Amino acid sequence: MTEGRMDVNAAVRQLLLEHGAYSPVELLLAANQLPDEDYLAWRRGERVTLDEAWAASADEIQALLEEAEACAQALGLIADPMVHFGCEENAGTELAASRNPSLNALLGNRYCRAREQEGQLDLFVNNEQTIAMNALRDALRTRDAGRAKQALEQLASLHPGYRDREQAKALIAALETPNPDGTEQGFTQLERLEREWQPAASNLLGGDSRDFLDPLWRGIGEALMPAAFDPQRPKRHASWAYRQCSDWKRMKRSVLAVPECATEPVLLARLAEAEWQLHDRPRAIAHWFALCWQAPNEFEALVEAPGFPDLPIKRAWRSMREQDLKPELAPAWFPAWMLIEESGLARVIGIEGGETGPKRAFDILIALMAQSDRNQPNIPLRKELRALHPELLARYLAKFA
Repeated sequence: MTEGRMDVNAAVRQLLLEHGAYSPVELLLAANQLPDEDYLAWRRGERVTLDEAWAASADEIQALLEEAEACAQALGLIADPMVHFGCEENAGTELAASRNPSLNALLGNRYCRAREQEGQLDLFVNNEQTIAMNALRDALRTRDAGRAKQALEQLASLHPGYRDREQAKALIAALETPNPDGTEQGFTQLERLEREWQPAASNLLGGDSRDFLDPLWRGIGEALMPAAFDPQRPKRHASWAYRQCSDWKRMKRSVLAVPECATEPVLLARLAEAEWQLHDRPRAIAHWFALCWQAPNEFEALVEAPGFPDLPIKRAWRSMREQDLKPELAPAWFPAWMLIEESGLARVIGIEGGETGPKRAFDILIALMAQSDRNQPNIPLRKELRALHPELLARYLAKFA
């Protein structure tokens, strides 16, 4: 398991917040332990199981999922057995997640809040209605519009007061809507997805809403690739759509296609996330550092958020904020602080060449750490660092002198 993997408890809470349920497969995707392309290949029938796709060993994956299961239980979530189905040409096929029985069992549950009793169908009195409802949800999960229509018609005849009928019709309409052609259609479909389809999928499908929505997001992303980035409306861009379906390669490409991406905080944050998910941690950290210098408030909000993925950065940030330093270290000084906390970064992240205090301190620390002989200190650089921020020099000496 990589050093920078996310906090499991925070990740479970984030998935619960976003999807209304915790799914082990969603956790592995979010934790960068299951590449999105391998997951999609499995659902399309191109992989028998996910066993060869893990970014870590099977034992580490199982330990991660057991920890997550304990977190879910501590939150009062209830295990709900689920069946993984294929998609596209493989739609309707039941899938095995792993050949390892214990790992497959962990991956075969999702964890939900206790269902409210009000408005729920009685499983014994209304057995036909329950079967029809399950058939509708299974058809939607496998993105089979024809079968979903039939199931909804049957459910409506058995239960005329079915309260989610309009949302089910909206999801069927989503399946029947062709991918947008051009940016204007892309904008229109983006608004409809966020206004109608996403809430309906979350309500009806819970943790399975991702599989339903991903092709819609990807189609919108393709349509919006020619669109210019508007800082006033940052969601109306291909990078936002690709982020929603975890297509990190296309997300990165769409950000880099914007000429001013290196100076646009929203795009810098998206680029950092894409690099991290693509296993290029040094590049991701370099972009987060750039955000510290250019838009410190935006970085602070990002690193304080529950879903921030890099644990060492989050720990170093909290450590810096907990210090009683005078003068206080503002977010712009965090890259220099992080170099002291994780000195190996100095070998993989280059000198900035900046003239401002925080950037100059960063460059000085890289130079100090590049010294082959720590017993021959570079006194001029230490004096310069003291003049810029004495607390940084004190921290450096406490760690390395």
